[in-house]
Amino acid sequence: RRRAKGRKRISVTAAKKYGARGLGIEIEPQLVSEANYNARREGVSDRAKFVEQDLFQTDLRPATVLTLYLFRELNIKLAPRILEQLRGFATHGIQFHTQIVMSPGVNDGAVLEQSLNDLYAFGDAVLSVSVVPVGLTEFSKHHLVREPTEAECAAAVRLVERHAAVARAERGKAWCLGADELYLRAGLPLPGPEAYDDFDQVENGVGSVRYLQARIREGAGDLGHLAGKRIGVLTGTSMGALMPQVLAPLTEATGATFELIVLSNTLFGPSVTTAGLLPGAAFLAALRDRGDLDLALLPAESINDDLLFMDDVEAHALQAQLPVRIRFSHHFTDALAAPVLVQRVHQRNLRKPGVPPGDGDVAGGEHLPQPVAH
Repeated sequence: RRRAKGRKRISVTAAKKYGARGLGIEIEPQLVSEANYNARREGVSDRAKFVEQDLFQTDLRPATVLTLYLFRELNIKLAPRILEQLRGFATHGIQFHTQIVMSPGVNDGAVLEQSLNDLYAFGDAVLSVSVVPVGLTEFSKHHLVREPTEAECAAAVRLVERHAAVARAERGKAWCLGADELYLRAGLPLPGPEAYDDFDQVENGVGSVRYLQARIREGAGDLGHLAGKRIGVLTGTSMGALMPQVLAPLTEATGATFELIVLSNTLFGPSVTTAGLLPGAAFLAALRDRGDLDLALLPAESINDDLLFMDDVEAHALQAQLPVRIRFSHHFTDALAAPVLVQRVHQRNLRKPGVPPGDGDVAGGEHLPQPVAH
């Protein structure tokens, strides 16, 4: 029942926010009725429909986005049909980036090798493929899947780099990319920026460090006003291990003091290390007593288009509880280019959403990411 709610939420939200059309497949009649009722309640029953049907008898070809929430055995059985659908996309000139979430004993080793070969055979249709190690939460089925060891991640890195070398020789680009966390878990140094092509998968944690370093170099000339300021940089435990490589050139370029504040995920558990899944409560706990900071930078990927964290805390509501101004940043220079005012922000000075902000009034909306078309 919980899984069914997750499925209908995806379809209903896509229809409501983006005008997408969705078809949900469910084999249990009661869950189909509940899902259709929810679509009617949200006013999107004309665009989000749910039917009682055997997924293996369903024609998947009309779909442009396919979301699966199934047991591993069913995913494996569906793989040939999904590959067939991707080939259909390719024949119509559609290009796509792909990602493999590597699970040891499931799709690493020889299976990973075959997957990379299959995707490479698509030619120009597959623009890139990244390999990311699986991350588990406290709610994951740990008896069915585990996180990869250092040796397994190192083996995957070797495989990625071998395929990247072939792609460079034949296509002039890396094509096969390893996530930063894959190198981190393997205990290996990150490759140079040339390993990530145009950083098309940076939002997936692929090339994040090299991307940030490049953006800092580009924008270093506009950051002189930060000299002497004390700035907190908040992130998850995954980037926390890599962030010193980013903050060192940033400190040199600005003359500011940057304090790295690494947060554990209090919503999904400490094994979930990505900054994008950190809840608002974790940021609140870290900053509620940090009036000594001139500014705190939060990862922009930690909020959605509605400025909500994973635990539904809203960005302005978070700011209202803090003694330090916050800005959401994709690559540091986007949030640091504006002057940093020395005075602290207190709740009585904050503006509500929708009210035009004053000079440097981050809480009024400045430096909050704007909705992005997907």
